[in-house]
Amino acid sequence: MLMIGKTLTEEQRLTKAMADIIGNTNYIALAGVLMMGDHKIIEDGYRGCRTAMTNGKDVLYSRTFVGNLSDAEFRFLILHESYHMLYRHLTTYRHLYDEDARRANMACDYVINLKLIDFDSQSDRGFISMPKVG
Repeated sequence: MLMIGKTLTEEQRLTKAMADIIGNTNYIALAGVLMMGDHKIIEDGYRGCRTAMTNGKDVLYSRTFVGNLSDAEFRFLILHESYHMLYRHLTTYRHLYDEDARRANMACDYVINLKLIDFDSQSDRGFISMPKVG
């Protein structure tokens, strides 16, 4: 039970956001992907992570980055990382990542972000919101 005046920890926000996504009829099909691997809040800079990252199974979320996101932005981030896993980006495009990891990741991010923005604009307007990364 959430107590008035208490702030959720990032770990609690992660659990809540994942439950919100699974409970949303537009994203329920991703429940299996969301349940794969471990989803962890990590301290800033762990393994060079400033925002979030996946190895195709597990997902790490930077505590400070998550702490500065709205709930809608956090849901976007979770879905974004889940689509990397769903599309198997790290295995399907391994040859591109081996050639230029930064460029391959940017290309995959672009595809995912367009999909999420387009889908949200057609359905659940406001359930997700793309975080601003600077």
